[in-house]
Amino acid sequence: MKIDLVILASGFSRRFAANKLLYVWKGKPLIEHTLVKIDSQAFGKVIVVTQYAEIIELAKRYGFETLYNHQAELGISSSIKLAVEHLADSQQIMFLVGDMPYLKADSLSKMINMADGKHIICAYDGNIKNPMIFPQRYFMDIMMLEKDQGAKRIALANEEEIIKCPIAFEELIDFFA
Repeated sequence: MKIDLVILASGFSRRFAANKLLYVWKGKPLIEHTLVKIDSQAFGKVIVVTQYAEIIELAKRYGFETLYNHQAELGISSSIKLAVEHLADSQQIMFLVGDMPYLKADSLSKMINMADGKHIICAYDGNIKNPMIFPQRYFMDIMMLEKDQGAKRIALANEEEIIKCPIAFEELIDFFA
């Protein structure tokens, strides 16, 4: 059962002095450290949701589909809902934020292998975190998110349906939070 991947990259970087995803770190834009780890063969589709032309170009270089978020000012929920609407026929969607340069490809593979199409799969370092995989049965709930509500809200409301994937704390750090 294939999982579609959505990379969320529409944020305004309000806690950062510039567009954090385009900040050059170790020789390349921060988001590229995430894109380079994505094995497109492991996913049905890989979609980058953004409001930035530069990120669209980077995503296309990696062969990933893009969705332009015309309503990014409405918060992260606008990107999530745009992706779910686009992937309405998907069986499962993994959501990944674009500013996780320490996350390892092996950790994504481990999460994919845990996905059973019934449970929410969450990265776990003592706390429930992104990335997360949601089966289709949660898509309606996700479409009810508003403003800066992320899909973690759905996971926490269904904690008995979560399978926690242990991932090292260092991999899940919010870069320059």
